[in-house]
Amino acid sequence: MKFGLFGGARTDPGEQASDSRIYTDYIDYICEAEALGFHSVFLVEHHFTGFGQVSATINFLTYLAAKTTTLRLGTAVLVVPWHNPALLAEQAATLDLLSNGRFDFGIGKGYRWGEFHGFCIPMAEAEERYRETIAFLRKAWTSAGRFSRSSFAPSVTCAQPCGFSLSINRAPAPQRSRFSVAAAIRWFVGLVYLSRIAKADVCNDAEGWVADLR
Repeated sequence: MKFGLFGGARTDPGEQASDSRIYTDYIDYICEAEALGFHSVFLVEHHFTGFGQVSATINFLTYLAAKTTTLRLGTAVLVVPWHNPALLAEQAATLDLLSNGRFDFGIGKGYRWGEFHGFCIPMAEAEERYRETIAFLRKAWTSAGRFSRSSFAPSVTCAQPCGFSLSINRAPAPQRSRFSVAAAIRWFVGLVYLSRIAKADVCNDAEGWVADLR
């Protein structure tokens, strides 16, 4: 069994959760965790919440890559419908290269209306953007040369990341998570399962996923 951290720094020390610190303290907290033998740290991505949560997650992890040597650095999760696919491919690949392959790229579709509204992106487009971005990322990181897609104007050449572990988030509702489970199996990638629900509900989720895949 391996132990890691999950959470994120908050800029307002007066409103911090038990697993959060202001940025400077949180960085020290992560470095100490590495010294104690912890395996990983996974950071959230949130916007417009009013709680000062981490929003520039890849930037923060890039800084942590320079402060650590063995700790795996992950996103749990980065919401891909909010990001330009070409920029995301370049930023994630660069982080993975700078960290010597320690980046675990956990992604999701998102579920908070306020965050989609803040970016002027309809929530109804979330799944389509999610699917299209994943297809783009996989091609960007495996193609030998330049390529283009009809939805993304310029042809791009991306740094190819080393040691990527692509993960997909469990959405709050079990029926939403089934798409992620099927996608993770289809693409041979890991599954990030974030859950605060009862053990019985987790078992029901798993039974439903197995039934869907038969």
